[in-house]
Amino acid sequence: MNGLLRPSRAALTALQRQSIRVSTGILGTAAAGCDAWRTPLNRRPTMPRSRKTWTEKMCAKPPHTVVLDKAFAGVPQGARLLISSPQEIDAFVRTLPPGRSLPIQQLRRELAARHGADAACPVSTSLFLRIVAEHAFERLQAGDDICHIAPVWRVIEPDSPLMRKLSFDVRWITERRQLEGLPA
Repeated sequence: MNGLLRPSRAALTALQRQSIRVSTGILGTAAAGCDAWRTPLNRRPTMPRSRKTWTEKMCAKPPHTVVLDKAFAGVPQGARLLISSPQEIDAFVRTLPPGRSLPIQQLRRELAARHGADAACPVSTSLFLRIVAEHAFERLQAGDDICHIAPVWRVIEPDSPLMRKLSFDVRWITERRQLEGLPA
């Protein structure tokens, strides 16, 4: 490997990649934990960014609507699509009384109706609901009382695809739903 010809990553076995890293050649060293072989030779690797906390992610753009140029996620072309925000979803979930469950699809319909939109974006709504759920659990772990966090268990069902993406255990959602008499 003289630097003139670099094989693709897929072409290298793990052992070959390790030996390349260990050598003091062009592609970096393992001692430094360097994955420089992924970086083009004429660029220096950038510094890694620190990860945002869920609290920081709660501060996003305010809700807005867009008109679709083409159909997206079951919403037809020309429709007004609401892009909500974590703050709005947090506030909406807090209005749900104990013992009332609301499917994510109904949440999207109600948010869209509030803004005069034809639909709410299913992708951003799920993403923002995840941010709200992770933020709520983060606050709970920090010592906040359960009555001061958004009751996301009223919207997130234990068998939903969103639940699999959350960092906490499904048992917490299931227990909270059972305490309120909601189906688990």
